[in-house]
Amino acid sequence: MLKSQSPKSRFTPYRAGQDPSQPGRYLHGHMLATKDTYEGRGIGKTLSKMLLEEAGRRGFLGVVVEASVPASQGLFSKLGGNVVASLVYKDFEYQGGHPYAHVEGDTKFMIVPCQNDF
Repeated sequence: MLKSQSPKSRFTPYRAGQDPSQPGRYLHGHMLATKDTYEGRGIGKTLSKMLLEEAGRRGFLGVVVEASVPASQGLFSKLGGNVVASLVYKDFEYQGGHPYAHVEGDTKFMIVPCQNDF
């Protein structure tokens, strides 16, 4: 369960019209990564564009992604993604504990629209 540690929630609600819980509207893009020695060659960008194009052909409005590092957050922002929620790792609570207390940074939950001018 996602939980915020402050009254001002860091977990922001989805924007109007972007509710990925509606079946068939949004595809979940899961686990895109490149090997360190291949970074900076545009492989992630190319794969992401291919995913968005295919999702659009299949009738999805967008792709929901969890961008966990600054590089992927920047990539999906450049592809038109909007942050709809975020989670600070050290604040994540599960069964009364903080399993990611040692991890710095946050993950951004983003919706990237399929209709883009790349």
